[in-house]
Amino acid sequence: MTARTNLGVAALALAISLLLAACGGSSSSSSPTGGTGTQASQPKVGSPQRLRTPGTTLVVTVRQVIFPLRNSGALLPAGDRAAGVLVAVHNTGKGVYDSSSESDVKLGTSLGADAEPSFAARGPCQTTEIDFLKLVNPGESRSGCVAFDVPAGAKPAAVRFAPEGREALQRTWVVPG
Repeated sequence: MTARTNLGVAALALAISLLLAACGGSSSSSSPTGGTGTQASQPKVGSPQRLRTPGTTLVVTVRQVIFPLRNSGALLPAGDRAAGVLVAVHNTGKGVYDSSSESDVKLGTSLGADAEPSFAARGPCQTTEIDFLKLVNPGESRSGCVAFDVPAGAKPAAVRFAPEGREALQRTWVVPG
């Protein structure tokens, strides 16, 4: 081989390496799946997931994503639509779980940003005075719905549950398209 051929082979190898690195890079936390892997490897809505929290263990199931959430009474900017995330939590551990659905449940959108929680005046996701994740005792199950403001042009892409808002412990569910 000549020096010119060796240089061409080295350039080709470098180009392939850069291409592979770009394709296999890690995802960021701004992705709809929450940066915890590819959508293909994430469980879909309806699948229960076990989460260990600092004080107990939970089995969390995102039961359904309602989109659009109609007649909720949510006050939204023009073009935005409401979504509802139905969540079931079962405390299988020995400690009390005490948190807030607004800090624990996040809705990622097809635009890559999270939807903002929204107040729902009525309907299946009506915002209640006492949060369904408040003081969940061992052996107890609770369910509730969290309403979100989905920006114009976006669709729900993933739901994340972060116990007590702790992102390091979060689990993600893919919303079927």
